[in-house]
This record gives sequence, C-alpha cells and structure tokens, in this order.
Amino acid sequence: MSYLQFALWLTGGYSGYYLLNILYDSTRKTRQTRDESEPVLSFAPDLSPQKVHPKQLPEIPEPEPASVASGAVSLQGLFALARKETIELTRQVSF
Repeated sequence: MSYLQFALWLTGGYSGYYLLNILYDSTRKTRQTRDESEPVLSFAPDLSPQKVHPKQLPEIPEPEPASVASGAVSLQGLFALARKETIELTRQVSF
C-alpha cells in the first residue's frame, strides 16, 4: 500500500463516517424545540450607568528580597560578618 492509497482510504473513511453522522442527525424524529415554560433571561432596558469609585487600599510595605527573607545576608552584611570574623569556613572556596 502506497502513501497515496493510504491517504485515499483514510479520506474515504472519514468522509463516510461524517456522512453517516449527518444522515443520522437529519433523520432523527425528536427535534429539540425551545420550551416556552423554561425561564428566559431578560434585561431591564431602563438602567442608567452609575459612576463607581474604587476603595482606597492600605499601603503594603515592600517585601524583603527572597534571599534576605530566607535567612541569607546581603553583600554588605557578608563583608560586615567577615570583618567581625564570624564566618566559619567549612570547605575550600573555589573562584
């Protein structure tokens, strides 16, 4: 089977499937009609627009950077700790 034959069979199969679906839908006896007893959504036409003023939100303080909030120190704090000799070297630092 060549690619052309495969494409033709595939196209024929899809066409037949959709044709059967269309024929089945057109021959169904029970058609859905809108029932008048169902509630219908309606809108009042006499509404006028109103101006809405936004609420004033309280000032939110600036959050700390994620590195400082997680217990890390800033670069200035790192140099201050190094001057105080409070940093303990646990392994060799590679540059």
